[in-house]
Amino acid sequence: GRTATHGSLYRVSSLGGPSRKLIDVANDVGGVSPDGQRLLFVRYGTPSRIISANTSDGGDEQIVYSPNATEGTDTNFRDPHFSPDGKSVYFIKTERTGGIQNWSLMVLPIEGGEPKQILQQAERINELAVLQDESALLITAIDRVSNLQQLFHISLADGTKTRVTNDLFFYFGVSIDRDGRNIVISQRDTDNRVWIGDTSDFASLEPFNREPTAYEKVDWTPNGRVVYDALENNRIQIWIADADGGNLQRLTDTQS
Repeated sequence: GRTATHGSLYRVSSLGGPSRKLIDVANDVGGVSPDGQRLLFVRYGTPSRIISANTSDGGDEQIVYSPNATEGTDTNFRDPHFSPDGKSVYFIKTERTGGIQNWSLMVLPIEGGEPKQILQQAERINELAVLQDESALLITAIDRVSNLQQLFHISLADGTKTRVTNDLFFYFGVSIDRDGRNIVISQRDTDNRVWIGDTSDFASLEPFNREPTAYEKVDWTPNGRVVYDALENNRIQIWIADADGGNLQRLTDTQS
């Protein structure tokens, strides 16, 4: 949130070597302008702002966007990116109204004017990338059904959202190369299990639960059963079972 500790932004050669500090107070780094001269980043505060600075030394800071009076103070931004022609900035906006969190994709003309909303949803949007022909965006966002972060295609003509990935992995860090032909994205697969074995023979340890969805807590009950937390549809639930994994029962019904 806006009260989070600020980080520092550094520049390092793609060939390696020492890094050089560019900006002292930055919370979320965005994209570089097509000519390579300007860098976008977000600085949390009251209000939070999207700012651009020189890529060479971090100087000449300029406010690209700050919330207007109608947006209120509980508004934040992330992952701002220039359009391929450098005339617009695409960014993610999050705002809380009446206790409800909404995430939006926005586009702002560099020369001035109000941002235009492309899409709004209740599910978290984490990162975006702009196709070279500016026909669409690629975003990583939480899927409503699985609660896993997946890759989506957003048409800029009509805002249509199409899911690109459809699996049990977690995707983040999407980027498109300068030619607009190749996508790079990171994929995370977590395998957590509860293990049970003899205290005098650690080699006897064997996985207790069939699915690799254990979270972080596990304990014995007084009558020799096992209670633990595990993920179901990527939501944490509490479970109990016999020591051999039988008679598995879910104790909670967490929806968020």
